[in-house]
Amino acid sequence: MTSRTRIGLALLLALAGAAVFAPLLASDLPLYMKGANERAYERARRTLPIAVEEFESTWDFAGLTYEGFDAALYRMEIDAVRSRLDTLASGLPEPQAARLEGFRSEFDTTVSQHRVEGPTLVELARQLVLELELADEDDENGVILEAAASFPLLAALRPSEVFFAGTWIVATVAFLRRGVRSWTRITRGLLLAAALALATGLLAGDPRTVGLKDGLADGSVRATTVVFPPVAFGYAETHLEASLQPPGGEHWLGTDGLGRDVLSRLLHGGRLSLAVGLLTTVLVLGIGVALGALAGLFGGRVDFVFLRVVEVVQSFPSLLLVLAGVALVPAREVHPVVTIAVAIALVRWTGIARLVRGECLRLRELEFTLAARALGFGGFRIAFRHLIPSAMPPVLVAAAFAASDAVLTESAISFLGLGTGPPVPSWGGLIAAERDLDIWWLQLFPGFLVFVTVVACNLVGEGLREALDPRARRERRQLHTGLEVPA
Repeated sequence: MTSRTRIGLALLLALAGAAVFAPLLASDLPLYMKGANERAYERARRTLPIAVEEFESTWDFAGLTYEGFDAALYRMEIDAVRSRLDTLASGLPEPQAARLEGFRSEFDTTVSQHRVEGPTLVELARQLVLELELADEDDENGVILEAAASFPLLAALRPSEVFFAGTWIVATVAFLRRGVRSWTRITRGLLLAAALALATGLLAGDPRTVGLKDGLADGSVRATTVVFPPVAFGYAETHLEASLQPPGGEHWLGTDGLGRDVLSRLLHGGRLSLAVGLLTTVLVLGIGVALGALAGLFGGRVDFVFLRVVEVVQSFPSLLLVLAGVALVPAREVHPVVTIAVAIALVRWTGIARLVRGECLRLRELEFTLAARALGFGGFRIAFRHLIPSAMPPVLVAAAFAASDAVLTESAISFLGLGTGPPVPSWGGLIAAERDLDIWWLQLFPGFLVFVTVVACNLVGEGLREALDPRARRERRQLHTGLEVPA
């Protein structure tokens, strides 16, 4: 493996790792906080009777009727009550904590036995709310919250994000410990990194924030210790008073027109841009390999129709077809990553398909294919067990270049305003945010990441081509040994 290929591989792994860990690197939620969130406490206290009332309305505890019972809604209402109880219990001192635990026990009994004895839960909740009112300057008998340790950012992560982050760590450590001595391991590592980047890109959604930064600023959240991520800004966190600031101490890469931190948006935008590149590559491989193998194996009319379809698709400007496909699909019905990737794949599959067709036409006349036919093997078995595996080395090289092309195309689509909608960022959308050259940081940094991604994909593609080409291997062996290696 050449040094250039190692550089390309390291860049791809770093970019994919930044996409996987973007929520832990840039967020407006603290990683660790020790304090009392009076705002969240008051919100939970006021809404507890409402949540309990909604819970009771989902089931007739008197046993008169079960018509219209919705188990999913019932479970959701149970979770809503328990989440409020957890928020209340986070900073309560004794004896208020014991009073709250008494209500929790009563609620759990009601849930398990599906009945209510004595006062209803709503009445008990209202009594509890009155007892748990926060103390003010004129009331010394109210509740004074105690500082408690919490991990707001980790609590806000989706379970799938935690799973993929853990998988990334385990896989990367195992991959590096084994070493990178074979292209098989390198390919597996790249596929794993790309799969995690794709998964996190598809899981990216609306920002999740509970306003802790505002609470810390206005005093409604009293904390003795607060630890934020390295970039203490959410990708949708706006500060109009800090709009269009150049790179500096607080905002390392500057801000955009709405005062959003550029570095935070770059980290989260990498999820979508890399996800589009990977998903497009997977779809292009699937479509191109399947159609090219069918045309190369059967020939005749199948090959004729295949060539005509390829000519028709290639006769139109590819970017125009992609833009039309993206514009026709409503963004609310299909995830933008899927829409863009499918649109690009339906246009760019022709190159790999023709490559697979040519390889299959060559391989089907060789001895091993003729032997398989003589043994009575069917066409599909010959294609999927012999022809396609033998044709994959050049296809993998083409796939690496297809990934870089997909990232460039996605950037162009987002630059034209047809990519992901606000506030979810992408690299192309960040470049299009400001066209004024005086705001140079909004073009330079996203454009540099697109450039690095394309260069890394091309370096890995070149390395794959050299590793899978016997002639190139012989030339390298001759270069290192100084001896002529027979063909």
